[in-house]
Amino acid sequence: MGRGEADNFYAERFRRSVKHPLFLVIMIGLAIRLILMPLLTYAYDISFWATTIQNIMSGNGLYDLPGYYYSPVWGYILGAVGSVGNMLLGLSSMGSFFEELLPSLHLFKNSYTSTAIVTTIEFNVLMKVPLVISDLLVTWMLYSLIKEKTGDERKAAAGAALWFLCPIVIYASSVHATFDTFSVMFMLLAVMLLRKERYLFAGVSIAAATFTKLFPAYLVIVFIAYIAARYRGNKSAIVKNLTRGAGGILIVTLLMYAPMLLDGTFIESFFFITSRIGGVSTGTGDGLDLFSLLSSTGMMIVIIAQFFILTFISYLGYRMYAGGKGMDEERLDDRLLLLALVTTALSLMWIPSPQYLLIIIPFLAYRIVVNDRKLIIPWAVMTVGAVLFAFSTSHFSVLLSLGAYTDIIDLGTVISLMESMYTSVLGISLQKLLFIITGVMEGIGLWMIFLFVYLRRRHSING
Repeated sequence: MGRGEADNFYAERFRRSVKHPLFLVIMIGLAIRLILMPLLTYAYDISFWATTIQNIMSGNGLYDLPGYYYSPVWGYILGAVGSVGNMLLGLSSMGSFFEELLPSLHLFKNSYTSTAIVTTIEFNVLMKVPLVISDLLVTWMLYSLIKEKTGDERKAAAGAALWFLCPIVIYASSVHATFDTFSVMFMLLAVMLLRKERYLFAGVSIAAATFTKLFPAYLVIVFIAYIAARYRGNKSAIVKNLTRGAGGILIVTLLMYAPMLLDGTFIESFFFITSRIGGVSTGTGDGLDLFSLLSSTGMMIVIIAQFFILTFISYLGYRMYAGGKGMDEERLDDRLLLLALVTTALSLMWIPSPQYLLIIIPFLAYRIVVNDRKLIIPWAVMTVGAVLFAFSTSHFSVLLSLGAYTDIIDLGTVISLMESMYTSVLGISLQKLLFIITGVMEGIGLWMIFLFVYLRRRHSING
């Protein structure tokens, strides 16, 4: 191939890429993220990421010093981000102390840490880059999943847009800088591997998803039911493939926890569970103490409710197995994705922190495009409610880095805006009022999923 032919070949490939329906989705989603990444950052969580990276760079294990309160996967990713940042950017400073924030520590306890440290804009962007990459990977996987089902590129791109342009997905990676997108990535990969009969790697992936955030663990029940239904009547195949999946889970578990077993911090690595349960039982959790549902008593009820949720999901798994007799592979795969949606929604039906909802969105997007367009209503209510719910917690603290390190806005102005959120309205602060209203909106959208799925199923049965 001559140079001219090569130029024409690549030019034609570029033209086809630009005309691809997914191209516009990705360009819009990236543009929004690139604008938000340096401008807005929720200062509270990202300050802990900076502390963890500093501890790792000092030669400490994840749990040797206070500051890291999550499972190991995100800690390993933070270590990698710190290494890359240090190598490429000479990561000498991740944040600075600002005396102006000290007088308001009691008021803004969920806005920044007790040290009044605000991370730099460069560090904020560095932390968000891998999250955006994960968002992109999920976009491509969801696109591939829908295209495989429908054979329609436009439908697949529409489904991918429901993830990549989703308000709470954008907020989680580009503003909050929280890592739920990695859990979604591993979870969706596990579903795709399961459908391709790659059970060892499906086990590896669902374990990685669970060790990033706990909620995908509920899907293990669905996976077991799917394998049992797929090989119904062939006990040896069921046992063999379940063993492969369990082997993948065991491999990841050993790899993830080997450092903690060696340095004696294995028990501390489960602090992300015990601290929350302890905080709930003593009423010292990180909630905002609004009404019984979100107070320590309400959250204790949520924890107890997990047993009933687990029982109901097990029942749904059994129904999939029992109903799988005579079901072809395509229908069984559809049932898998429907049950994945119901299971992830059930696991979060108690109106959780907004970023947790990310695990529902790919399955909801798939269902909207492939089965029921009416589900766009709960998608819109839930995701818009969630991003407003997230803002009610962070409010104008998202401007702290901008006020601390640029001339775009003064730090004093940012503090004044934050203080304005605590103005009393009908005997309750504006921040708490917004928190309640948007939390209810998120919950309504979430519960609407069950209503629409039920109505669709009843219609299908009666029809």
